[in-house]
Formats: sequence, structure tokens, C-alpha cells
Amino acid sequence: MKSLHVTTKEVQALLGEMLVLSVDPQKVDTYGYPSLMSRSFVRVLGFFIGKKRSEKFFKNLDHLFSPSGNWDCNVIKIEKIGRYKRMENLWKHRNNFRKSIWYKLATLQLILGRYFGQGVRYKKRSIKTFKELDTFFDKYLLGLFYSLNINGYRTDIEQDMPEVSIGRNGEIIKSKSGRHRFVVARIVGIKTMPVLVSHIHPLWLEKIGGSMEGEGLERLKIALRELASHHIKGL
Repeated sequence: MKSLHVTTKEVQALLGEMLVLSVDPQKVDTYGYPSLMSRSFVRVLGFFIGKKRSEKFFKNLDHLFSPSGNWDCNVIKIEKIGRYKRMENLWKHRNNFRKSIWYKLATLQLILGRYFGQGVRYKKRSIKTFKELDTFFDKYLLGLFYSLNINGYRTDIEQDMPEVSIGRNGEIIKSKSGRHRFVVARIVGIKTMPVLVSHIHPLWLEKIGGSMEGEGLERLKIALRELASHHIKGL
């Protein structure tokens, strides 16, 4: 169906806030998304030929309703991903972050980076000195913990809304973006936060009789509202 081959941004223009769900992060306990393996391959291939060139091999990475397949069955527990383990350990050592596993690994990376001119990178942030590294852990990472722990998730100051995928049975699965904030929310015990739907399994769309046109579009909107409501209530 041609209407299924639309990007998340294109659907946002039609559904707007309907793609934003309020969920209990404690109940979203799996991680995965349709292009997980493809993106891993993109990273490896990109090392040799460049990221932009490698992404041309996978043109469906950002389609909201594709690909289908069993990606929603091949998920892992959030607690098992490396990012969660590092963040959990950092919170455990919040009174002395230098004892955390993440800080020790970053220190080693910074030392080795001096020989290769790379240092430590986090998104677009480049860390080249131990003073910058301490500030990053103390002010940014732990600052994120304290902010969410005290104030909860504030949409007026948060920049990257965590993304989720919807599996074939309507299960909400943590997706790729906003992992740090989502993981922190789980660790500090936040009960509700907004997330952005970035992928929907075609089988779920078929099950609810949804589409991107006419009555099917209205059914999709209703199903998204009900999904969020049932998730919060634990039904």
C-alpha cells in the first residue's frame, strides 16, 4: 500500500500530537526497533565509505509503517542494554561519580584518545580534558538524574522526546532516540512521561483497521489514544 510508505515527519504533519503518548516508563521494559540491525550495519559500513553513502543502502529506515518482519519479537530487556547498565551504575555512585564504571571507561578512552586525537565524544560534544570530563559527568549526566528525580519530565525544558515503537500486538517498545532520558526516568522511578511514536508494525495497523486516509486515519487516531490510556492504567 503506497500510503504506508511515509516517514515519521510526514505522518507528524497529519497526526501531530496524536503520535505523542503518555506512558509509564516502568512498564516499557523492552528495547528494539525495525532498523536496529540495519543501523548497526550502517555504522560499520559507514566507517569505510562514510555514513551518508552507507545509509543509501537502506532507504526504509525512517518509514513509520515499514518494514514488517519480526523486529518486534526480537527485542531485549532494557536493563540488559549497555547504556542502562552504565546509567544505573552511575546513579549508584552519584556521591562519587569517579567510582562509576562509565567514568572509568571514559577516562581510559580519554587517555587513549590523546594518542589518536579523538578524546571522548557524546553526540556533538567533544571532551578532550579531564576537567571537561568531570563537568560532563557532574553537571550534565548527574544533572539529568537530579532534574528528572526532583521535577519529573518537563516538556518546557526537555529537548529530545524519547521515541518508542508499537509492535504487532500493540506493545510499546523503547526505540532508538532519547534513550538517556528514558533510562534515567526508569531508574529514578518516574511514573508518566511523553514519548513519540517513531515506528508502527504494519500488522498492528491492519489489526485496528487503520490507514493514512479517511476512516482508517480516524481509527488510527482512536487506537493510539486507547493504547496510551490502557498503558497508563495497566489494563
